[in-house]
Amino acid sequence: MISLFSLALVNFATFLGGIGSLLLKIGSDKFVFDLKKILLNKPLVFGLLIYVLSTFLFVPALHNANLSVVYPFVSMSYFWAMFFSFVFLKERISLRKIVAVLFIVGGVIIIGL
Repeated sequence: MISLFSLALVNFATFLGGIGSLLLKIGSDKFVFDLKKILLNKPLVFGLLIYVLSTFLFVPALHNANLSVVYPFVSMSYFWAMFFSFVFLKERISLRKIVAVLFIVGGVIIIGL
């Protein structure tokens, strides 16, 4: 069983991970192997910072719950990445992807019970 606090942290962390993915994708459009340009690429830098923040949010969640229960929630990042890519990048989402993500969400719910 997972505590409400750990559940909230993990879900917020996966939400942030989805935002981080979106920003990395946006930043990748201007990506070149040049340290100065990488550091000036705001979407890329913010995407990396948000990923780091989301990782730090897992620490207190892990402190209060079993790894075998908490870590599968990371797969919810697939849901957020697909959602954000559809809303902000106007990517097409196939029925196959929707069904696959529904299986992931269903699995996470079963594990969290």
